[in-house]
Amino acid sequence: DNGSSLQNLGVIYLIHKNAFVVGSSQTYTVNFDVNGGGYVSPSSKTVTYGSTYGDLPTPTRKGYSFNGWYTASSGGSQITSSSTVTTASNHTLYAHWTANTYTVYFEPEGGSVSTASKTVTYGSTYGTLPTPTHSGYTFVGWWQYDEYGGRYITETTRVESDYDHRVYAQWSQNATPTPTPTPTPTPKPTATP
Repeated sequence: DNGSSLQNLGVIYLIHKNAFVVGSSQTYTVNFDVNGGGYVSPSSKTVTYGSTYGDLPTPTRKGYSFNGWYTASSGGSQITSSSTVTTASNHTLYAHWTANTYTVYFEPEGGSVSTASKTVTYGSTYGTLPTPTHSGYTFVGWWQYDEYGGRYITETTRVESDYDHRVYAQWSQNATPTPTPTPTPTPKPTATP
Protein backbone atom coordinates (compact mmCIF):
# COMPACT_ATOMS: atom_id res chain seq x y z
CA ASP A 1 0.00 0.00 0.00
CA ASN A 2 0.94 3.67 -0.05
CA GLY A 3 2.22 3.58 3.52
CA SER A 4 4.53 0.68 2.76
CA SER A 5 5.77 2.39 -0.42
CA LEU A 6 6.55 5.60 1.47
CA GLN A 7 8.28 3.60 4.15
CA ASN A 8 10.33 1.76 1.55
CA LEU A 9 11.26 5.05 -0.10
CA GLY A 10 12.35 6.36 3.26
CA VAL A 11 14.57 3.32 3.79
CA ILE A 12 16.09 3.76 0.32
CA TYR A 13 16.69 7.46 1.06
CA LEU A 14 18.38 6.63 4.35
CA ILE A 15 20.53 3.99 2.66
CA HIS A 16 21.64 6.47 0.00
CA LYS A 17 22.23 9.19 2.54
CA ASN A 18 24.33 6.91 4.72
CA ALA A 19 26.26 5.66 1.70
CA PHE A 20 27.15 9.25 0.82
CA VAL A 21 28.27 9.97 4.36
CA VAL A 22 30.36 6.81 4.49
CA GLY A 23 31.77 7.42 1.00
CA SER A 24 32.81 10.95 1.85
CA SER A 25 34.96 9.76 4.74
CA GLN A 26 36.68 6.96 2.84
CA THR A 27 40.48 7.00 2.73
CA TYR A 28 42.58 6.21 -0.31
CA THR A 29 46.24 5.85 -1.17
CA VAL A 30 47.84 8.46 -3.41
CA ASN A 31 51.15 7.44 -5.01
CA PHE A 32 53.79 9.94 -6.13
CA ASP A 33 55.37 9.28 -9.54
CA VAL A 34 58.56 11.36 -9.85
CA ASN A 35 58.27 11.21 -13.66
CA GLY A 36 62.01 11.15 -14.37
CA GLY A 37 63.10 12.63 -11.06
CA GLY A 38 64.96 11.01 -8.20
CA TYR A 39 63.74 9.28 -5.07
CA VAL A 40 60.94 11.01 -3.17
CA SER A 41 59.86 10.48 0.42
CA PRO A 42 57.20 9.60 1.16
CA SER A 43 56.43 7.76 -2.06
CA SER A 44 52.75 7.55 -1.09
CA LYS A 45 50.32 8.80 1.53
CA THR A 46 46.77 8.20 2.73
CA VAL A 47 44.20 10.88 1.90
CA THR A 48 40.55 11.29 2.83
CA TYR A 49 37.87 11.85 0.25
CA GLY A 50 36.45 15.38 0.57
CA SER A 51 39.43 16.65 2.60
CA THR A 52 42.56 18.41 1.34
CA TYR A 53 45.68 16.55 0.25
CA GLY A 54 47.75 18.22 2.95
CA ASP A 55 51.53 18.15 2.86
CA LEU A 56 52.99 16.90 -0.42
CA PRO A 57 56.64 15.86 -0.88
CA THR A 58 59.08 17.85 -3.01
CA PRO A 59 61.13 15.66 -5.37
CA THR A 60 64.41 16.64 -7.01
CA ARG A 61 65.84 16.05 -10.47
CA LYS A 62 69.29 16.97 -11.74
CA GLY A 63 69.12 19.94 -14.09
CA TYR A 64 65.39 20.54 -13.61
CA SER A 65 63.07 22.64 -11.45
CA PHE A 66 60.03 21.01 -9.87
CA ASN A 67 56.75 22.50 -11.17
CA GLY A 68 54.31 20.65 -8.91
CA TRP A 69 52.14 17.52 -8.80
CA TYR A 70 49.61 16.81 -11.55
CA THR A 71 46.95 14.22 -12.27
CA ALA A 72 48.68 13.08 -15.47
CA SER A 73 52.31 12.58 -16.52
CA SER A 74 51.79 15.22 -19.22
CA GLY A 75 49.07 17.82 -18.90
CA GLY A 76 46.40 17.08 -16.32
CA SER A 77 45.30 19.28 -13.41
CA GLN A 78 47.68 20.57 -10.77
CA ILE A 79 47.21 19.29 -7.23
CA THR A 80 48.45 21.34 -4.26
CA SER A 81 48.31 20.80 -0.53
CA SER A 82 45.04 22.77 -0.41
CA SER A 83 43.37 20.82 -3.25
CA THR A 84 40.33 18.75 -2.24
CA VAL A 85 40.47 15.00 -2.80
CA THR A 86 37.72 14.25 -5.33
CA THR A 87 38.95 10.89 -6.64
CA ALA A 88 37.15 8.08 -4.82
CA SER A 89 39.87 5.48 -5.41
CA ASN A 90 43.58 4.95 -5.04
CA HIS A 91 45.35 7.21 -7.53
CA THR A 92 48.70 8.61 -8.68
CA LEU A 93 50.06 12.13 -8.88
CA TYR A 94 52.87 12.93 -11.33
CA ALA A 95 55.75 15.37 -10.93
CA HIS A 96 56.14 17.97 -13.68
CA TRP A 97 59.50 19.56 -14.48
CA THR A 98 61.12 22.45 -16.34
CA ALA A 99 64.68 22.13 -17.63
CA ASN A 100 67.04 24.72 -16.15
CA THR A 101 69.20 27.04 -18.24
CA TYR A 102 72.89 27.66 -17.61
CA THR A 103 75.65 29.87 -19.01
CA VAL A 104 78.53 28.24 -20.87
CA TYR A 105 81.72 30.30 -21.19
CA PHE A 106 84.15 29.80 -24.07
CA GLU A 107 87.82 29.81 -23.06
CA PRO A 108 89.99 30.39 -26.18
CA GLU A 109 93.18 29.17 -24.44
CA GLY A 110 95.59 31.64 -26.03
CA GLY A 111 93.39 32.45 -29.01
CA SER A 112 90.50 34.86 -29.39
CA VAL A 113 86.78 34.22 -29.71
CA SER A 114 83.98 36.57 -30.78
CA THR A 115 81.32 35.00 -28.53
CA ALA A 116 82.39 34.82 -24.90
CA SER A 117 79.35 32.92 -23.60
CA LYS A 118 75.86 31.64 -24.39
CA THR A 119 72.83 30.26 -22.58
CA VAL A 120 72.14 26.53 -22.87
CA THR A 121 69.33 24.31 -21.59
CA TYR A 122 69.99 21.18 -19.57
CA GLY A 123 69.25 18.03 -21.57
CA SER A 124 69.22 19.92 -24.89
CA THR A 125 72.09 20.27 -27.34
CA TYR A 126 74.67 23.04 -27.16
CA GLY A 127 73.67 24.28 -30.59
CA THR A 128 75.85 26.68 -32.57
CA LEU A 129 79.34 27.10 -31.11
CA PRO A 130 81.80 29.87 -32.02
CA THR A 131 85.05 29.17 -33.87
CA PRO A 132 88.02 30.86 -32.21
CA THR A 133 91.24 31.89 -33.95
CA HIS A 134 94.87 31.63 -32.88
CA SER A 135 97.79 32.76 -35.05
CA GLY A 136 99.96 29.82 -36.02
CA TYR A 137 97.43 27.23 -34.82
CA THR A 138 94.48 25.26 -36.19
CA PHE A 139 91.37 25.00 -34.02
CA VAL A 140 90.68 21.36 -33.09
CA GLY A 141 87.45 21.78 -31.09
CA TRP A 142 85.91 22.52 -27.70
CA TRP A 143 86.54 20.27 -24.71
CA GLN A 144 84.92 20.01 -21.31
CA TYR A 145 88.27 20.60 -19.61
CA ASP A 146 91.59 21.99 -20.80
CA GLU A 147 94.31 19.72 -22.16
CA TYR A 148 91.70 17.59 -23.98
CA GLY A 149 90.02 16.65 -20.71
CA GLY A 150 86.47 15.35 -20.37
CA ARG A 151 84.00 15.29 -23.23
CA TYR A 152 84.49 16.64 -26.73
CA ILE A 153 81.76 19.30 -27.06
CA THR A 154 80.04 19.75 -30.43
CA GLU A 155 76.81 21.40 -31.57
CA THR A 156 74.94 18.11 -31.07
CA THR A 157 76.37 17.32 -27.62
CA ARG A 158 73.69 17.34 -24.91
CA VAL A 159 74.19 19.59 -21.91
CA GLU A 160 74.90 17.42 -18.85
CA SER A 161 76.39 20.04 -16.50
CA ASP A 162 73.76 21.36 -14.10
CA TYR A 163 75.62 24.60 -13.38
CA ASP A 164 77.29 27.47 -15.24
CA HIS A 165 80.42 26.02 -16.82
CA ARG A 166 83.30 26.55 -19.22
CA VAL A 167 84.50 24.77 -22.33
CA TYR A 168 88.08 25.01 -23.56
CA ALA A 169 89.51 25.44 -27.05
CA GLN A 170 92.13 22.93 -28.15
CA TRP A 171 94.71 23.77 -30.78
CA SER A 172 97.10 22.04 -33.13
CA GLN A 173 100.25 24.00 -33.95
CA ASN A 174 100.74 24.54 -37.63
CA ALA A 175 103.88 23.05 -39.15
CA THR A 176 106.61 25.60 -39.76
CA PRO A 177 107.57 25.41 -43.43
CA THR A 178 111.17 24.36 -44.01
CA PRO A 179 112.96 27.15 -45.87
CA THR A 180 114.28 26.21 -49.29
CA PRO A 181 118.06 26.47 -49.19
CA THR A 182 119.62 29.00 -51.52
CA PRO A 183 122.01 27.20 -53.84
CA THR A 184 125.64 28.21 -53.49
CA PRO A 185 127.04 29.32 -56.84
CA THR A 186 129.82 27.13 -58.13
CA PRO A 187 132.99 29.21 -58.51
CA LYS A 188 134.40 29.41 -62.01
CA PRO A 189 137.74 27.73 -62.41
CA THR A 190 140.67 30.12 -62.44
CA ALA A 191 142.86 29.87 -65.52
CA THR A 192 146.46 29.03 -64.73
CA PRO A 193 149.10 31.15 -66.52
